[in-house]
Amino acid sequence: MSNLHVIRETNLLDVPATLRNLADAMEKGQFGAINGCVVVWDCEDGLEVSYCGPGDAGPNAHLLLHAGAAKMMHLVLAEKVIG
Repeated sequence: MSNLHVIRETNLLDVPATLRNLADAMEKGQFGAINGCVVVWDCEDGLEVSYCGPGDAGPNAHLLLHAGAAKMMHLVLAEKVIG
């Protein structure tokens, strides 16, 4: 199972700097091979979703978002039940 990556190296209120740090980490191979990515943008006018990777954006973004949510739920439940 992969890890939940919490970003602590930068001021999290500085979104561009945080994204640059993530890009630097990806280029250094800190996450291994990356097959796709979804970014949810909380914008002034509402939410926007961006997908990059192979295949159709809609189904792949949907799958990654739900897999990420399931992973986070698993981590919380494991902490509550086991921890």
